Amino acid sequence: MRNVETNRAEKTVKKFSMSAVALVLVSVMIFGCAIGGTLAWLTTLSKETVKNVFVLGDIKLSLSQSGTPTLESEGETLFEHKNFLPGSNPVPVDPKISVGIGSVKCFVFVMVSATENFSKVGTYEMTEGWIPLLYFDETQDEKTVKNLVFYRIFDPAVDGDSEEYNVIKDGVVRPLANFPEGVSYSQEDTKLNFKALACQFDGVTQSTDGIPNDADLARAWEAVYSKLTETLEPTEEGRVVNFTYVNNSNN
Repeated sequence: MRNVETNRAEKTVKKFSMSAVALVLVSVMIFGCAIGGTLAWLTTLSKETVKNVFVLGDIKLSLSQSGTPTLESEGETLFEHKNFLPGSNPVPVDPKISVGIGSVKCFVFVMVSATENFSKVGTYEMTEGWIPLLYFDETQDEKTVKNLVFYRIFDPAVDGDSEEYNVIKDGVVRPLANFPEGVSYSQEDTKLNFKALACQFDGVTQSTDGIPNDADLARAWEAVYSKLTETLEPTEEGRVVNFTYVNNSNN
């Protein structure tokens, strides 16, 4: 009798075990189908790949002057004009600013720097198209230098791929008819220097009509002047400059 009960219990355990195994197998099959089922979904890839390359904008700016320089060094060219006398003939001085092929639309500035002594003995006129922007004084080598800044806009859509701008009208500096008493005849005291600078137009110009206003011009100039001061020798008292802007709202 006991053997019969034992056999029945063993059969019951076997049935339960077989049922549990079958249930596990069914679960595995269902779960496996759920995971592996994605492999059967309809998929495809485009034959094409689109890539984007961003070429940064550039301004190719240069400044030159005709004639044989007295001295050339990195970033500086010196022309010496002898026998600059009251009422004498005009002296050839024809700086040219070039904006090269591949340049973006930009503000082009020219800074004309004259020592106080030059202002007493010589005069010049700017070529048509240069718009007065501002003026400021600086002290260089214990001498007062008067800086005048003019600007114009280079637009490749209007001006073509490149452009060259004359700075001085007729390419000459004229001695005054009379020099004042006490004027210095030292070469170091009588100088007229030119510096070309440029700043991108788009992004700097924030006026809604696309025409630069006074704030846009000030923003562009102060950006390039900040770049310029990085190349200058520091002064003991620091380089503090007060710009006096000319009203350009109607230009």
